[in-house]
Formats: sequence, C-alpha cells, structure tokens
Amino acid sequence: MERPAIAREQHGQRLVLCALMLAATTSLTAWYATGLVYFAVAAAAATALVVGCALVWCSSRSVQLHGGPMDGARVRVAPNGRLPGAHLDVRTFDGERARYGRDRTGRLTFRGGS
Repeated sequence: MERPAIAREQHGQRLVLCALMLAATTSLTAWYATGLVYFAVAAAAATALVVGCALVWCSSRSVQLHGGPMDGARVRVAPNGRLPGAHLDVRTFDGERARYGRDRTGRLTFRGGS
C-alpha cells in the first residue's frame, strides 16, 4: 500500500538528515585518523546543514497530531495555522479516514474515524 504524500516527504527528510549525520560522523573519524583540518571543517558544515534542515522542516506551518492512528504525525496547515473547517480529515496509512479537531490547548486531537 502506498503511503500518503506527507509521510513520503517526511521519510525523505529523515533519509537526508541521516545521510548528513553519517557524513559528519565519517568526517570527524577521518579528521581523528589523519589530523587534516579539512575533515573537521566538512564535519562542521554537515552539522550546520543538519541543524538548518531540521529548523526549516519543523517550521510552524505543520502541526502534530495527537492520539488515534496518526499519533505523532505532522501535517501541514495554512500558514496562519487555521484549519480548513471545524475538523481536519486525514487519510491514514491503511487508507481509512481519521478526524482531528482542536482541543482547549489548541492541539489537534483525535475525534474519531469516518
């Protein structure tokens, strides 16, 4: 079964971050083994990219879902943070739908399936 677009995008982002962290670790190991400063600079650059990517991808335009089948998943909403209606209908990984709504604290919590 095919994953929803948001899940595929998050998977790709995790792969990029994993590759960058692996590059930083490898560069630090090479710096330790050879003593060449260029490897330390490469490790610092890779670490800066990891931090930058994480900050950009975890921007305020996406919100985290709480409870239900999509617990912990992040979905994009309008830049102002408003929902398109009273509830947000989300398609789950198995193709069913789940409804999330804002609670008193403003979090999107599970309200039931449809």
